[in-house]
Amino acid sequence: MNTQEFGELGLEYYICGRYSFFCSFPITGNLLHHAVELLLKMALCQHFTEAQLRRRFGHKLKLLWTEFKRINPAVALIKHDKTIDDLDTWEEIRYPSQDYRLLSLRLDRKLPLPTQQQGPRPKHYKIILE
Repeated sequence: MNTQEFGELGLEYYICGRYSFFCSFPITGNLLHHAVELLLKMALCQHFTEAQLRRRFGHKLKLLWTEFKRINPAVALIKHDKTIDDLDTWEEIRYPSQDYRLLSLRLDRKLPLPTQQQGPRPKHYKIILE
């Protein structure tokens, strides 16, 4: 794929992800993960071939993000690190290595109020569009 194809596909995934969020579809996180992945690859394909992107980074947002920040040091990107970390966990849902009963999905439009939970906590996947 070239820069334009990465960008077009990334934008399509982003639009679908936003739409699926407002429909409360559980696939929202995975769609947004792919959107960010493709948009980062769009930016990085100026420095790597498609084969290099596939081999070196795969679907790992944290690796893509680290390289993107390295190439763009003048831009204050650290404020987005938590978002990338949270979004990266959604890739695990594609091929979960743990018991499905221990997964928790949550889609919120605003940040939730702090709560106290008792007992063991399941692995929690969340998307907050704020």
